[in-house]
Amino acid sequence: MPGSSGRLRILVYAQHLSGVGHYVRSLEIARALAGRHTVTLTQGGRAIPRAGISNVSSLELPQIHRTPNGLAPVDASLDIIAVMAKRKEVLQEAITALHPDVIVVEHYPFSKWELGEEIEALLAAAHAREPRLKVICSVRDIPLQTRHEDCTAEQYAREVLVRLEEDRFDGVMVHGDPGLSRLVDHFPRAGDIRVPVSHTGIVSEKAASACAGNDESVLPTRGDPYVLVSAGGGTDAAQLVDCCIESWQELHSTSELAAYKLVVCTGLAQDATGLAQRVQDDDSIIVQPFTPEFLQWMSNAALSVSCAGYNTCANLLETRCRSVLVPNPVMSDQLMRAKYMERLGVAQVLLPCDLNSDMLGKAMLRALQAPAPRHRLALDGVEQACAFIEKVSSLRSSQ
Repeated sequence: MPGSSGRLRILVYAQHLSGVGHYVRSLEIARALAGRHTVTLTQGGRAIPRAGISNVSSLELPQIHRTPNGLAPVDASLDIIAVMAKRKEVLQEAITALHPDVIVVEHYPFSKWELGEEIEALLAAAHAREPRLKVICSVRDIPLQTRHEDCTAEQYAREVLVRLEEDRFDGVMVHGDPGLSRLVDHFPRAGDIRVPVSHTGIVSEKAASACAGNDESVLPTRGDPYVLVSAGGGTDAAQLVDCCIESWQELHSTSELAAYKLVVCTGLAQDATGLAQRVQDDDSIIVQPFTPEFLQWMSNAALSVSCAGYNTCANLLETRCRSVLVPNPVMSDQLMRAKYMERLGVAQVLLPCDLNSDMLGKAMLRALQAPAPRHRLALDGVEQACAFIEKVSSLRSSQ
């Protein structure tokens, strides 16, 4: 286990397949851990622009993503069987080179069963190398069974418990505020989990450094108030973006929105250039590609319009930006999270079945007129996650 310096060797296994939430949440934790430990984070999906991660080593895996037909290489010229075999080989080599004391596994076994063979082989090799290895499961606030776990609810719960035990997990950390949402609310057999479970609070990127001012080299507008529309890291929010642009063009010249700009932050895999060309004749609309400065943009926005993914909602809670949420029905957690945000009084929610330019426009106007959001949710999920990892690893931080 840790040497005389008290430093742990930690491998954080995170794999984003659709959006980017799993990776960004894991990166925030890895970045904090790296202040006092040696940390390596896997990167095996589409490249995600992020800033300030020089203290975290990256373990590059052949890139994969999820398609309607299952897992596929990001490089379409490659064969998925060969890619998965190569990933397993890279992970096995990493165990020998890194000799981790701790492995943090993002979201598995609550989901991502299609990666089960890869993860099980990783953990088996690590346990063989270090019998005292600690393995910790890291899950978001709402870990529901998804469409990718094709079984009954009873079978799903039983399988999660079996995998937690057979793969020798030593703890589960749930990245939510228990005053808003608890693991047992979404996983009824939480009481049967035999290892420690900790609700860490929400893992939130911090706005302090992002809000230094309206730096025109970073912010998308030059002092003009703006509404920020974001598609998250996935590929399936195009309808929301299109609807928002349509609504904006209907409202902009005839309402109190006339003084505002619309900033559209495209998703990681969306065509920002093509969208910019579509709206090039409308100088009230600015299109920006996926960016690591997103939090600063939200900090300075008058209103945010988005889906209800974990990271975006964490950003909203951190910045206290007024918002309209249109949950993506394809994602298992978003409708419930949107309802929590609405119940808390920090967001207007428009259900996907009600999404049209008229309804969205009315929701935006209501949100702009609403009081600034206030809440008392715990946003120290990064610090609490680090403390839990160190506790499970029987390491007391020297700080």
